Amino acid sequence: MSDGRKTDGRRDRGNASRRVAMTHARRIALAEGLEGLSFGRVAKDAGMAKSSLQVLFGDREKLQQSTLTDGVEEVAVKVAALVRADPDASSHPLTALCDAWFSIIAQDQCGGCLLTASVAEYSLRAGSVATAVRSSYDRWRDALLAAAERGVERGEVARGTDLPQLVFEVLSLQTAANIGILVGDQGAIERAREGVRARIMGAGDVVRFNRPAGSAVDDQVRA
Repeated sequence: MSDGRKTDGRRDRGNASRRVAMTHARRIALAEGLEGLSFGRVAKDAGMAKSSLQVLFGDREKLQQSTLTDGVEEVAVKVAALVRADPDASSHPLTALCDAWFSIIAQDQCGGCLLTASVAEYSLRAGSVATAVRSSYDRWRDALLAAAERGVERGEVARGTDLPQLVFEVLSLQTAANIGILVGDQGAIERAREGVRARIMGAGDVVRFNRPAGSAVDDQVRA
């Protein structure tokens, strides 16, 4: 019994150390990319022994992969919770999913979406970390596409809409918002959120965005 408690205590301490390490690793990765991660750098920022991190993660590549996976999973869990709590999610699935993403990224204490930041960093790279980045990106794109397809069924998205193009534009606005966060543009999230909503409603072309405030389209976008 005593041995079991000791084992559980070690496991709890290991999990706590891992959470601390991941918080600091994500912050470093958002500022300098996953390539900026090293045991020495994370250990210094987290106030931990380098040897402890090596025990937890094994090698630098696993540290990078763990940082990406934890960042993606944390955002996914929070986004899913917000979507479940949204009373309009069943009738507006794509809007609900995108709104949830923007809200979570805006609240993220590490400063932005690690996946979005990592896509550009690893776009021309090979290796297991690059594969993990592309796989995570594909899953998010597929989730948006599935939400768009449900949106067509429920009248949120006009029938005949080019859904891959719509998703591409949504991803582009999310990327712009994430860049805005990283360079200190406080209005980037809301501008991107507004752009996504307008595009989903079919009001996303340049001419309509330039109509004077108070126009029918402007009222529709802000409703």
